[in-house]
Amino acid sequence: MSITNSIKNLLDIQDENITFEKNCVEKGEFKGKPCKYITATLSYVPTHCKQCGIKNENNTVYKNGTQTSRITLPISGMHPTYLLLRKQRFFCKACERSFTAQTPLVKKHCFISEEIALKRYVHTLNSSLLSSYIRTGIRTLKTFLSYIKNNFHYHHNNGRVEGIHNKNKGS
Repeated sequence: MSITNSIKNLLDIQDENITFEKNCVEKGEFKGKPCKYITATLSYVPTHCKQCGIKNENNTVYKNGTQTSRITLPISGMHPTYLLLRKQRFFCKACERSFTAQTPLVKKHCFISEEIALKRYVHTLNSSLLSSYIRTGIRTLKTFLSYIKNNFHYHHNNGRVEGIHNKNKGS
């Protein structure tokens, strides 16, 4: 079994496009505390441009450097574990824009692995040790989850209207 397969099995990584090299695990520090860093590379040949959708024929989309992301993994051992993932960047000749390789291990613009994010969320929601105030807060979050998602997706808010309203109330 190769090193890549062994580490993938250990970390439960399913993505075939992530590879590990020899000596990819190092001890280090993050925010003054000991941790482990695991270095990996995410690369593949894209079928199309993620920006304009054009098919990748005759090298329309080509590799254009890498971007490293630090992804928090479930703790293995006593110290936090981070995956330093070198994501392949691509450039499209058609739209002259670039994009980065993606993996189901972590959502776009997120730095916590899907597995650990799900475990933290489920553990919190299922904990019987939570106070009634926290449970009420969680119920409220669940109720308004679609609105909260919209707030992150759309960059509009009613702050200006509320400000004018408050100013009128004060007069």
